[in-house]
Amino acid sequence: MTFIASALKCFYIRFIGKDIKNLIQMSENIGEVNTAHEPLAGALRTCVNYLSLLFCNAGTWTLYYLISHWDFPFPTAYPWNQHYAVGWFAAFCLTLLSALFCAATHTLVDTIFPMSVIVVIT
Repeated sequence: MTFIASALKCFYIRFIGKDIKNLIQMSENIGEVNTAHEPLAGALRTCVNYLSLLFCNAGTWTLYYLISHWDFPFPTAYPWNQHYAVGWFAAFCLTLLSALFCAATHTLVDTIFPMSVIVVIT
């Protein structure tokens, strides 16, 4: 379900991409932003922490099944067999990349709007 939600967010960003580009252009026209300003520094710190936590969550989600169940959350038999080293590595990479895609998409969509508003307002 998380994968579907992140894919829908990607389509939403694609749909409103022109508005986001205009907002980014407006923020570039403002000029250099003083990062010593406390609300902006706090918002940037929060976004970096949020991004780090989501990427750690994706990594631990993938490793949890390997450590506790000795299996992948999505077993693969076709087109490769995960009982061989190459198939196991391919399944691990696919699972990790799917988790990172979900984490990155949710992070970007959930933080781009508040950060854009903070940059435009300050």
